[in-house]
Amino acid sequence: MESNHDEEVSPQLNSKNKIREKLLRLQKGRCLMCDRQLTRAICRIDHDHKTGLVRGLLCPPCNHTAAAFDRIKNMGNGVEIYRRWQKRVGAIQKRLKVVVAASLHEPRLPTILMIERAIKDAHTLGKARLWKSLPRAVEYPTFLKIIEYLVACNKIVFDKEQIVWVFPDNPKLDKLLNSHVTTEPPQRGRWMKTKK
Repeated sequence: MESNHDEEVSPQLNSKNKIREKLLRLQKGRCLMCDRQLTRAICRIDHDHKTGLVRGLLCPPCNHTAAAFDRIKNMGNGVEIYRRWQKRVGAIQKRLKVVVAASLHEPRLPTILMIERAIKDAHTLGKARLWKSLPRAVEYPTFLKIIEYLVACNKIVFDKEQIVWVFPDNPKLDKLLNSHVTTEPPQRGRWMKTKK
């Protein structure tokens, strides 16, 4: 598709609607970049961000692409930058085969409770062994996020790389606390000095 790049938009076309209508006619209702059919609702007025000059109408995806091209153009040879980026991406993907999107969600309560039960039942395990012993598969980043949460709320501690459940619902800890800790206030003479 060819558009008439020589025809200027007159200064009288100062409203976006007037500019949009004029450009739709000039471009025969097509995106200047991908040739997609445009409507008034899905066209964007593309302009040079340095000079403010209108360049034409684009569909929304091409408008984003044009903005990216402008940023690349300001960095130097756009094609060379793109090729260098693709080469670097390929090198990283060969070394690190990770899908990030799968680990970006927040852990759900059933998963947290399952890990809590596994820690209580195992008594003491290292992180890797605990993760592998879970009854249901859990993404490792999600597992680590839950471990961080359990440490932050004082439900677990680490003892020489081993995870230990310390929250008071542990029967052993309950027994220890009940035998050594009292809920009674201390007697004045025995625990505190009396004021005279």
